[in-house]
Amino acid sequence: MADKTHYHVFFLDVGQGEATLIVKREISNNGDVTCTTLLVDTDKCTSSSGTIDTVQLVKDSIPKITKDGKDVHFLNGMVITHPHDDHIGGLDSFVNDADISVAKIFHPDYDFIKARETADYKAYDKLRKDSSKQNETRLIAGNDYGNDTGIKFSALSPPKSIEDADKFKEQDECIQVHNQSAVISIDMNGKKILFLGDGNKECMKRLMKNYSDKLPAFILSASHHGSNSLFVPEKDVEDKLADIKRGDKDSEWDEEFLATIDPDYVVISCGTDNKYKHPHSAALETYEDAGRVVRRTDEHSTVYFVIDEYGACDKPTYLSTYDAVKKQVKSLFPSNAKEESSVKPFFVSGAAIPVPPRNA
Repeated sequence: MADKTHYHVFFLDVGQGEATLIVKREISNNGDVTCTTLLVDTDKCTSSSGTIDTVQLVKDSIPKITKDGKDVHFLNGMVITHPHDDHIGGLDSFVNDADISVAKIFHPDYDFIKARETADYKAYDKLRKDSSKQNETRLIAGNDYGNDTGIKFSALSPPKSIEDADKFKEQDECIQVHNQSAVISIDMNGKKILFLGDGNKECMKRLMKNYSDKLPAFILSASHHGSNSLFVPEKDVEDKLADIKRGDKDSEWDEEFLATIDPDYVVISCGTDNKYKHPHSAALETYEDAGRVVRRTDEHSTVYFVIDEYGACDKPTYLSTYDAVKKQVKSLFPSNAKEESSVKPFFVSGAAIPVPPRNA
């Protein structure tokens, strides 16, 4: 049993997108170190507005292990909150790059996405259709996951079946996806982090109705890059949503759910001078209310938290360059990856990880 378990949480600066790397670091009484990894969303920087390419970061900082006779960079788990390109950028590499292996990928299993031609969308579609060859699991609200990947979490969304199906089908596809975005809560030594993905107001209403007791969190990963769509019905394009004022009754403004979450920290992942005007000023004002500390990747770059074995968490550190993030992540792993790697418990005599049954 580990004497100490620390969680290292990197809200990565990927520009106008989102990706968070979590490293669970267990230190035994005799000093042995075991690291477990979870990546929540995969976007990688494709412009000057961010600093982190998630695929390259995994290759540069997470040690290789031997799997099926080949050395690969290994991730214990990955969560896809929803299949929009600013959250699945790089997924093609994580699924198909021979130098990377992901033990299990958790996702919402949407079946209403229109045909997409990008490699990342094709990789997502392959995930959900070809479960016999992909180590993947469908997320369903109300269930707990991660027992077999080392970092446990609870799914609060999407529901098993779509509520108000007729209304749902009339919505714009983008709004449909946000309505059904995966929302997960991770308990780290008593400190909870709530990831909202791009969940919109309709999604939040469903969570308040069914899971209000599971919403409180120490750190909130803000929905949709700080958009007002969390507080008002998502009907218009983002540049119109940006003009809504806090508390505007005509817009059906509602922030009850945020009082329920009551986070100490709010982290907003967004790109510098993005065309959507994220974060929206009304949402930002709301997040900053009641003394909450807001940190933004466009202003602070990668935001790094450490939660110790007692659940204590100091103020976050800001890592402004790719090299700084790479160095910090790399330093968490044991020097001899093959002998003391994060995945040693998953391999016995070189055997491959078994593919679990699909949870659907």
